[in-house]
Amino acid sequence: MTLRRWLVMMVAIGVAVAGSVGPARAQAAGVYFNGADNTTVSDPVLNVSVMVCAPSGLIYFTAQHFYAGGGTVLSPSGGSGWMSCDGGQQAQPFDVSMYLVNGVNQLWIDAGDGLSFEQSVGLTITLGTPEPPEPNVEVATSMTGAQMTTGATVQRRFTISNARSTSRTFSLSVTCGGVVTCTGMSQPSSATVEIIPRPTIATRSLCLSIPAGPGASVECGSLRLSHSLPGVRTYSTVRAPVLTYESQQANPRPILSLDAALPLGEPSPDYVVTTVVIGTTVYTRTVAGNQFPAGQARRAAIAIDLSTALTGLYDYTIEVRRFWSGTNAVLASGSGSLPIVNRSSSPFGAGWWLSGIEQLQVLSGNRKLWIGGDGSTRVYEMQSTVGSDTVLMAARQAYSDTLRFTASDTSWKRRLPSGGFVQFSAQLKHVATTNRLNQSTTITYDGSWNVSQITVPPSGAALT
Repeated sequence: MTLRRWLVMMVAIGVAVAGSVGPARAQAAGVYFNGADNTTVSDPVLNVSVMVCAPSGLIYFTAQHFYAGGGTVLSPSGGSGWMSCDGGQQAQPFDVSMYLVNGVNQLWIDAGDGLSFEQSVGLTITLGTPEPPEPNVEVATSMTGAQMTTGATVQRRFTISNARSTSRTFSLSVTCGGVVTCTGMSQPSSATVEIIPRPTIATRSLCLSIPAGPGASVECGSLRLSHSLPGVRTYSTVRAPVLTYESQQANPRPILSLDAALPLGEPSPDYVVTTVVIGTTVYTRTVAGNQFPAGQARRAAIAIDLSTALTGLYDYTIEVRRFWSGTNAVLASGSGSLPIVNRSSSPFGAGWWLSGIEQLQVLSGNRKLWIGGDGSTRVYEMQSTVGSDTVLMAARQAYSDTLRFTASDTSWKRRLPSGGFVQFSAQLKHVATTNRLNQSTTITYDGSWNVSQITVPPSGAALT
C-alpha cells in the first residue's frame, strides 16, 4: 500500500462517521455507511447499507477487506432513501451482510467508477457477548430438617436439574436452631455445586491418534483408514478426494460412562448395575460390588449396540445403582444427548465416506445437526432472524459458528473461520465450498442423492 493510498483510507474513516448521521443533507462524492462507527453489538450478523455517490453511474468495487470476522455478502439494494447525493452525483445503494466474531471486527470497502472517483471507507464494530439469561436450575433435597443429638452426623442428598444451556454455581451451608450448635459440614467443610452443561459437539480432530500401519490409525477408540484418489493441481494446490473409513461409523457401539462413589461407612454392595435408557430401549451392565470400595470414585461404563440406529441425536439417561441385602440405592445418575453417525449403508461402503462432504439433518425445536466428513458433529440452535433470513448458532468455540438460511435462494451457508463458507441446498445437501478468495468447489448428485461429480476451481476449467 502506497503512502498516498494510506492517507486516503485515513481520511475515509472521518467521512464514514460523518455519513452515518443520516439524510440531513446531500453528500458529496464518497462512500458512506448507514451505521455508526466504533459501536458494540450483540447480534453476530451485521447488516448495514452502503451509499456510493460518484460522478458517473458506473460503480465497481475494487476490494473488500475483512480484518476480522467471517465472509461478507455485498449486493445492490435496489434503492434507498436514507441519504441523497449532491447534484451531479450518481447515487448507488448497496446492502452489506457481515458475520462477526467476538471482539473487534473491521470492514473496509474500496469503490470507484473507473474514471475520476475512487474511495476507501472503514467501519469498526465490536461484537460483545450478551449476558446469559437467568438459568432455569432447581435445587431440592429429599428431606426436611433433622432432629440431632450430640455428636450425631446427618447426611442429605440433593437433586439438581438444569433444563437450559447456561451454568450457575450454588453454595451449600448448614443452619442450626434451638439448643444445638453446628460444627459445619464435613468432607469437605464447604461445598460448591456447579452446573456446567455439556454442549452436543464432537470434534474428531481433537482425538488422540495412534498409528496402526500405513494409512491407518486408532482415534477415540475407532479404527480409521484413509485412501487417496487421483487428483488435479490448480492454483498451485493439489486437490484430491480422500475416502475415510471409521469403524464406529460402520458399526456404532458408543460407550457411555458416569463417575460414582460409595459413601464412607456404607456397606459393600453385592453388585452394581449401570442402566442406560434411550427412548424405550433399556441397556444394562452388572459388575461385582467389590469394584466399588467405599470412599473411592469409580467410573461405571457401558457399551451400547446402536448398529441399527439411524444417524441423529438421541437423548439418554444413565444411572448407577447398588444392590445389597435385598435393598438398593442410586449411587449416581445423569442425562444428555448422544450424536450417532451411522454410515453402515454408505454408498462408498460400510463405514466409508468422502472427506470434506458435509451433511445437515433437521432436529426438533428448529435445530440442525451438522455432520462433518470425518464424522464430527455439532448442533445449531435458533439465534435470530434477519429480515426473511434465519441465523442458527452452534456452541461457541474459538469463533462464532453460524448457519444462515437465505430466503432469496433457499440455501444454507455455514461460515468458516477463514472467511469462506460451505453452502447447502434447500434439501440440506452440501453443494459447494467457497474459500475467502471466492474460489468454489462444487458437488453434484445423481437422482438418488449420491455424489456423482466434484468440480474444483477455477470455474469453467471443467476439472472434475
